[in-house]
Amino acid sequence: MLTSFSSDLSDYEVIIEELDSDTLDTLGTFNVILKNGDKEYQTKITVQDTLSPILELREVTITEGDEITIDSFIASCTDNSQKKCSYAFVDEENNEIESIDSSVGEHTIYVIAKDELGNISNIESTKLIVNKKLQEKSANSSNTTTNSKSSNNNNNNTSSSQSSKRWK
Repeated sequence: MLTSFSSDLSDYEVIIEELDSDTLDTLGTFNVILKNGDKEYQTKITVQDTLSPILELREVTITEGDEITIDSFIASCTDNSQKKCSYAFVDEENNEIESIDSSVGEHTIYVIAKDELGNISNIESTKLIVNKKLQEKSANSSNTTTNSKSSNNNNNNTSSSQSSKRWK
C-alpha cells in the first residue's frame, strides 16, 4: 500500500476540478487531472481537517456563591475551519467532568476545546479563585455605625468651629 508520494510535478499542469480560489479551504474529495504534454492522468485528492483548535484560557476570580460557566474561562479559541469551538471541563487525565470545585480557595481548572470535526485541543489549565462572601451586617449594627459616624462628624464640626473661633 502506498502511503506517501513525492515527485517533481514541474512538467505537469495540475487541474483540480470543482475548486477555485473561493473554495480552496473546502474540505472533501476532489477530482484531479495531471497533464503532461499529450498524457493525462486522473486521480482524486481528499482535503481533511486534522488540526486541533488552539485554546487560550484566562484566570477567573469570583465570590463564593457566584454563578460561573465554562465561557468565563475562554480567552480565545481559534480553529482553521473558522467555526465556533465547543468546550468541556476535564480532569488532569483529560476525562470530561460535569462540574468544577467552586468552594472558597484557589483551584486549577482544566479545559479542552473541540471543533466540528472532532479534533480536540491540548488540555489547558488556568486558575479559579473563589473569595469568601462577606457577611452582611444586621440592620441594628448598620444603624449604630451610622450614628457613631454622625456623632464623630458632629464632634469634628464642633472642634473645627471652635478652632476657627480661636484663630479669629
